[in-house]
Amino acid sequence: MQNPGLDSERLDRSLVYAIIRARRFKSSDPRDKVYAVLGLEEEYVRGKWRLAPIYGDRSTADTHTSAAVQMLLDADDLLLLAQVEGQDFQLQPSLPSWVPDWSCAKGLGLGMVPETERQLLLRGVLLDRVTRIGESKEEACIHKNAAHHHFPSWLTILSALPAIYHTGQPRTEVLWRTLLTDTATRIPLKSRHPAPAEYGLAFQDWLAHIILALEWLEPESAQRSHFLAGLRQVEAELMTTTNPGYDHVHGNLLTC
Repeated sequence: MQNPGLDSERLDRSLVYAIIRARRFKSSDPRDKVYAVLGLEEEYVRGKWRLAPIYGDRSTADTHTSAAVQMLLDADDLLLLAQVEGQDFQLQPSLPSWVPDWSCAKGLGLGMVPETERQLLLRGVLLDRVTRIGESKEEACIHKNAAHHHFPSWLTILSALPAIYHTGQPRTEVLWRTLLTDTATRIPLKSRHPAPAEYGLAFQDWLAHIILALEWLEPESAQRSHFLAGLRQVEAELMTTTNPGYDHVHGNLLTC
């Protein structure tokens, strides 16, 4: 008899919860990390051949994969995938990367599961394509000394853009807004989006500080000269597009 207090959604996730709770238990046969809890979830298991206990030549990897397929097909979320511990901790090397290794005691059905290919295909939306990457903030400002700040890839990306971006903004404005995620915060005030235009002048000030440090402190080299030329080009473009008012945010745009 079905428990009247157990709705269909709860029933579809009950086996996942049961296996998660039993995960830290040990078993002499790792397949029993799945099979041993089936008796607790008879109503969910009934009629589902993927969950039928099969020993013999059936491997642990096949047992866990078959159970994962069934639970993903029944679920409306990706709770099962959150239990994957990563390949560095798996005890069953033949498991697909998206299947939890229940034999490891450490502590959304939104896709298709082609069992023969042992892959998980999820629906998604293509938002954009990455064509170039630049330095992270940590890489660009790894040294506290401004003379050692180095981000040539940012300048390469910038030079590849048209002078006026498709948003109607100058490309230098697009750069500093991207570095800020176009958000400005002044404690204790709330964050502001988009960031005020005055932050463009703070960015210009930051660049001028780096240029000065490079000119006076960094030894002459082809790399230094090329980087300085790029910085001066950005500075020149900024001077034609920024507006007065940066005193309020002087020097606070990027603190490295």
